[in-house]
Amino acid sequence: MIRKIFLFLLNNSNTRLSCKIINFFYTFRKTKFFFDEKKNLLFAKENKNIRYFSDKMRGFYLYRNGISFRGVEIAKSYFIDKINFNINDVVIDIGANYGDLSIFLDQLNFPLICHNFEPEKNAFKALNLNNPNSINNNLAVAEKSENKDFYLNTISADSSIIPISKFDKKIKVKSISLDEYISKKNLTNIKLLKLEAEGYEPEILLGLKKNIDKINYIAVDGGAERGVNKDTTIDFIDDYLKKNYFNLLYIDNLNNKNIRALYKNLKID
Repeated sequence: MIRKIFLFLLNNSNTRLSCKIINFFYTFRKTKFFFDEKKNLLFAKENKNIRYFSDKMRGFYLYRNGISFRGVEIAKSYFIDKINFNINDVVIDIGANYGDLSIFLDQLNFPLICHNFEPEKNAFKALNLNNPNSINNNLAVAEKSENKDFYLNTISADSSIIPISKFDKKIKVKSISLDEYISKKNLTNIKLLKLEAEGYEPEILLGLKKNIDKINYIAVDGGAERGVNKDTTIDFIDDYLKKNYFNLLYIDNLNNKNIRALYKNLKID
């Protein structure tokens, strides 16, 4: 009952009051929440760490246990904590949202070269502020480069190029294939590709034919998120990657929605 009242108050209060409510309930937690009027974004603050976000309830949920915790949480869920990174390794994050993978990567205490993709404009605004030293792209990734319909669901971050049953609105976004992007940027040795596209993973991988051999690891979410029927994509992903000489290292069905896995390129030592 207390939790229901708490969530009701957060949902139905204005942004500033919501921050005061959650900070009151989380009095003894290090992370506090605020609203930046000039940027028109909310942010979580834990000591000197700040993370901007655009959707109130999603941000409260993501950072409720702390910013550092969020970084470790997302890395472990994709088994990215199992990878040995080196200075100036290249990372591509598709569906970066607020760019929270960087929380974990920044804790490595040496520079990486991160290329982030987020097509939704408000999430991208937060991504830019959270990752000022990364290469941030306000683009979708697809099988080929063209304009695409994009179905927005900002509350649950389930926005997708695949039509979904519940969406706020439909917009047009620019897309690029991974093959074109990798060639344009002249990327030669990519340590990690993280892929979370709300069911659009097969098309993105089909746009990665010429340059797939340049990628060491692929961390992917192949859960039940594709379209109205909420189909999984893990079977296609697994088959496609194994045909391209990737070996499955780890897989976990987190909550019957997210099936996350890490693959290693057998052609790269």
